Amino acid sequence: MRKRNISVVVLLMSSLLFVVCIERIHAQSLQWVQTGGGEISTGSTLYTDDDKIFDMKVDNFGNLYSIGRTSKSTYNFNGVSGSVWGAQDMFVMKTRCDGSVAWVKFLGGRASSAGGEYVNALAVDNEGNAYVTASDIIYGTHTSDSSRLGDSTIPYSVVRNDGMIVVKFDSGGRTNWYKTYPSTGLGVADQPLDITYSNADGNIYLLAKSFGGCIPGTDTTDAIYVVKYNTSGSLLCFKKVFDNSPGIINCKIVADPQGHFYLAGTFDNPDSLIVTGGFVLPEPPIYDRGFICKFDTGGVFKWAKYSNDLNAFDDIAINNMGNIIAVCGGGGSRSHPLSIDTFNLINPTGISSTSICVVFDSIGNIKGGNVVGATSSQEAYAIVIDKNDHITIGGDAGAHLSFDGDTMSTRSGDGNDAYFATMSPPSYRFINAQLLRGSGFYDGVNSIAVDGRNNLYLGGYIEGSLYQPGDTFATGIRGGITDIFIGKYGVASCLCNDASASFTESHTGHSFTYNSTSTNADSLFWIFGDGATQAGGATANHTYTTGTPHSVCLWAFNDCSKDSSCLVTTGIEGVSSLNVEIYPNPASDFLQVNNQSDKNCAMDLIDLSGKLMLSSTITQGLNNISLREFGSGIYFIRLSQGSDIQFEKLVIQH
Repeated sequence: MRKRNISVVVLLMSSLLFVVCIERIHAQSLQWVQTGGGEISTGSTLYTDDDKIFDMKVDNFGNLYSIGRTSKSTYNFNGVSGSVWGAQDMFVMKTRCDGSVAWVKFLGGRASSAGGEYVNALAVDNEGNAYVTASDIIYGTHTSDSSRLGDSTIPYSVVRNDGMIVVKFDSGGRTNWYKTYPSTGLGVADQPLDITYSNADGNIYLLAKSFGGCIPGTDTTDAIYVVKYNTSGSLLCFKKVFDNSPGIINCKIVADPQGHFYLAGTFDNPDSLIVTGGFVLPEPPIYDRGFICKFDTGGVFKWAKYSNDLNAFDDIAINNMGNIIAVCGGGGSRSHPLSIDTFNLINPTGISSTSICVVFDSIGNIKGGNVVGATSSQEAYAIVIDKNDHITIGGDAGAHLSFDGDTMSTRSGDGNDAYFATMSPPSYRFINAQLLRGSGFYDGVNSIAVDGRNNLYLGGYIEGSLYQPGDTFATGIRGGITDIFIGKYGVASCLCNDASASFTESHTGHSFTYNSTSTNADSLFWIFGDGATQAGGATANHTYTTGTPHSVCLWAFNDCSKDSSCLVTTGIEGVSSLNVEIYPNPASDFLQVNNQSDKNCAMDLIDLSGKLMLSSTITQGLNNISLREFGSGIYFIRLSQGSDIQFEKLVIQH
């Protein structure tokens, strides 16, 4: 039998230091680990989850976005330091795929005691903009005080205790817009649960527990809504999906490529859960019940599945095709198996606690699943699906763990350790498992993201400092009980240095020579300002027929970014960007072009030789473009609206 890849990462604490030892069995390994957080003053009340990563996403350029919490005084994230406003603040951070921090922005008020402020969920669109949900962000402040949202501040009167907020940060970390929903004082807790970006229509979908009537048309009952925004922050519509929510412990949302939505979460005894339309998920007999539901593009309920008692669903993931949906969860002391319809997951012999993963297709059939067994408490908090449909779960566990019969042990007497494990279809047996051992009681993987190269990004919480593979020092402890950590597990290659476009110009009469001095670019595109273009080439020669002023622009691209530089030959303005988005990218059979401007624009598809392959008029709103007649490869899209031009690099993969 082929040996599965079971590795161990050891965290040994001496004074304030951990050591990570890694058994490297295959090409993929832990490439880097970064830690950080805030400082808790001596004598302050400590919380077991002072600093923690709550959610992570990777953009199309390979950059990692994470949200979390940090506590008290000053913070330090891999050399980026500053001051926290209150005892506890929320943060959103952008990290390049080499582990360096691009920027950190904070959300929170000036409360003098920790607790109460929550950052809930994160979504990232195709342009690298981040959308963050938070609640109680000025917990404990005075009515004359204000809170900060990145580089912006808002008064107490806008978001009071129990209020919730949605914030958009652009790819540079600037606060683009925010939407606030203050507490109505009706005794109904307004709480964001999750947020997601839909490639189907290019919009943002917020899943929230009760709006208390603060959005016109919503009621004051404790219900759950999906609220749709465009990327400019305009509220487009909302849909009630559950008529009641007192028993909801957690709920997550994902969208498939066709715009259907899946919700998964957990509700507890003594409540049943009523789906809008009448379907009832029955009350758990004793404790918790996990559930998954599907809704179509109009919010109409399609199907639901739910577990037997004592099983929780903590996270949900969907693959690129939208035909594999997986949930994970577990935790607690469970000596009996999970059961959904006629499907059962059997606990290994001698195991009293399990983390679970169950896999569904798009019509609700169960394709398989697996369990991680432990002889002590454990939970699977996070799940992702990569391009090869491999499923990875992560969480924390104590004592002895079992992965399809392969076992490993946490450090004796040192509480729970962090782990992650990968399953392969169609059997969904484990092909890789990694245990991060530590001497502290609070070590765990709380979030996982995956990029286009199937690299995994892990986020969570640890006690102490970390050493990277090869005993290379990473960073020291900041304070409190836990610090955050993020790490990359995969291959070393990283093309995430931002492309920078630049060029020089020389001419004789109307004949010009342009030489690119761009850096970190794998493809170039020249625009000569008279309607002519050139795809590729570090040198471009062009002759103008008139002495009319021209603006020459060079666009530089790589897998991580794009950049442009313009030179005005005799003094006209350069190229500007339109309010147009294209997705998905890479694309296969169809491309969607979302024109959010107030008028139509022209679109040209150009191959690497500079040949015009397609011309089309892009009307306002969403446009579907067929790519079936074009071969796989790299293309350029030119969008024009009068004198305004926008260029995009497009990868077609059939």
